[in-house]
Amino acid sequence: MRFSQFVLAIALAASTSCGGGTTAPKPGDLTGAWKGDLGSSVVTMNVRQHGTQLIGEGTLGADEPFTLTGTFNDPVVSLTVNPAPYTGFTLTGEQHNGTSISGVANGYLLNNAPLVLSRQ
Repeated sequence: MRFSQFVLAIALAASTSCGGGTTAPKPGDLTGAWKGDLGSSVVTMNVRQHGTQLIGEGTLGADEPFTLTGTFNDPVVSLTVNPAPYTGFTLTGEQHNGTSISGVANGYLLNNAPLVLSRQ
C-alpha cells in the first residue's frame, strides 16, 4: 500500500467513526394547523415558524379570536396567546415528533392548566 492510500484509508476510517458525512438534525417545524382542548374550550391555531420565532392566529372556543407569538427551541415551545380584549396567557411545553405539543397554560384565569395540541 502506498503512503497516499494509507493516509486516505486512515482519513476515511476517522470520518466514519466520528460521524463524518452526517449532518445535525434540523429543528422541527411547527408551521401548520393545531387543535386541542383547554378546559371546556377548543383551541385551534395556525402557526407560522421563521427560524425559532412563531407567529399566528386562532380561536378559543367558538368565537374568541386571538393572535399568538412565541419561540421554539426544539423541543421547547413557548407561546403567548392574546385573545382580545382579554389579558393574554402563556403556553409552555414541548413538541413531540412534530405531531403534538403538550404543556401548561398560565394567565387569565389559568393556573398550570394542561393543554395538548395535535397537528391537523
